[in-house]
Amino acid sequence: LGETIAGHGVQAKRIPFDAVGRAALLPSSASNLLASRDGRHLYLFSHTQILRFDLEDNRLETLAGLGWPGYHDGPASTAQFDINFYQAGGHGLSPDGRSLYLLANGVIRQIDTTTGETATLWNEELAGKGGLRSLTVGSHSGKLYLLFYSGYYVMDPETGSLRRYPLDLQSGNGWGKGRGGPPGYIAVDEERGVVYGVERNRKSGAFYRWPIDGGVVEWLNHRATGNRGAQYTSDGPVSTMQMANPGGCVVDDAGFVYIGAGDGRTFRRFDPETETVLSLCRVDGASSGKNTLEWCRGDGKRNRVFGTWPGFLAFDNAGNRYLGYGVWPRLVRLKRISP
Repeated sequence: LGETIAGHGVQAKRIPFDAVGRAALLPSSASNLLASRDGRHLYLFSHTQILRFDLEDNRLETLAGLGWPGYHDGPASTAQFDINFYQAGGHGLSPDGRSLYLLANGVIRQIDTTTGETATLWNEELAGKGGLRSLTVGSHSGKLYLLFYSGYYVMDPETGSLRRYPLDLQSGNGWGKGRGGPPGYIAVDEERGVVYGVERNRKSGAFYRWPIDGGVVEWLNHRATGNRGAQYTSDGPVSTMQMANPGGCVVDDAGFVYIGAGDGRTFRRFDPETETVLSLCRVDGASSGKNTLEWCRGDGKRNRVFGTWPGFLAFDNAGNRYLGYGVWPRLVRLKRISP
């Protein structure tokens, strides 16, 4: 069941964004979103600030950031960010919810979710690796999974230790050497031992998978043509999944992968057991009612829920999902109404 919980579709340039409920004005980057596992907070990433929305009292407040671009660590009131998740990026919470990690200013930034204190996680080992492309956080281990242009690494934020895991980009037809760049968005399923990646430019959207400990990179939708006009009816085998400008990639506790389908104005759900893809809500031209998930009940018209270009889908332990509109900013909760 979809319901708007903050914002009313009017973009805001003002600083700060602090407000309550539907009266809040949200940044145009509201689709860059995280939810705490306990269902208490949503975290939004504007270009220059980290915002927090309290789901109990509907209050939106600035967690950290001055409100203009820059790069400065320290207390919440002086921290500066330059965040742009349009082509690439990533974020995640530590398992205890006390630390928020994100890619900003080309490095890993860590924010204390209690105080807003900001620090940079960087060392000599990370320097000179061709630029950080995307990151994600393990929901069980708290480790940081990092994809650089030059390789794939896993970092322990507690100790700072860093380990590289080689990837075989040839056997599974991965990226590189005329086949596009590395994925701009990644997600990890630690229970099943795999990492997923989404690159929005290769054939208008490539979907990859590889083992956590390195190995062959599989191009899962390798049969897709990149035809933007066919993406609405491409539910079924993942090998033929069409996308156009996808943004964002997350994994839930059941192992399902959710991709913000960009120009498709919906989310795609990948089932690793059946190797199939299903649109979150029914899309135009779909062949059957199976394309409506139970927890997204509505009138069957996708634009009633997805009238924008979705990116990151967030979820809590109660089975609720959260998304942000980016063009007419507001926060939407997809409330679970069935077991």
